[in-house]
Amino acid sequence: MRFLAQMVRLPMAALAYGMDVLVKTMQDSQRGVNQPGEAPSAAKANGNLSPVYKEMNEMPDQELSADELKVVRYRIVFKKRDLEVTLHANEELVSYDTDGASFGALKIAEYMGRVKEGRLNPPHKFVEEEYAGAKPNSRKWSIPDEDKRYIGFLFEVIRRAPREEKEYDREQIKELKRIANEIKQHRSE
Repeated sequence: MRFLAQMVRLPMAALAYGMDVLVKTMQDSQRGVNQPGEAPSAAKANGNLSPVYKEMNEMPDQELSADELKVVRYRIVFKKRDLEVTLHANEELVSYDTDGASFGALKIAEYMGRVKEGRLNPPHKFVEEEYAGAKPNSRKWSIPDEDKRYIGFLFEVIRRAPREEKEYDREQIKELKRIANEIKQHRSE
């Protein structure tokens, strides 16, 4: 009889535990991103953000097509196993409309051009592993063609600013006034 009672209690206990978990999950989802009584900015400052919000918030801004000024932080990386290294890192102001693939291709091409011209030292990791002809204090090195597929480009837009209004009208008026003054001077002569 005790055995039968325990057999009936076990599923009931599992059901009760499942209901507790469900209730807590629903309470957390109703609470949303914030902890009780916190404004969204306070929750962000205190680090009390839900995992979903953190993931969404940590996605880098990669939109380069807008007609505005964009400060872009980028890295050219080498991803071959056991040789992973950042080849180049920089920030740049982008004032033109482009996309990530075009911007990345341009920056990688510029970097590889400097390597080919012998203007850059090899990464320390390449020297340690004696990879790509890299030697200490030597700028004569290059990534083999079959390994260029391991070159990657990472970037994010870290700041945006609207572009200033064009001053064509002001420049035209200034130039027209200058021409008018020259004409007046020639007539008075």
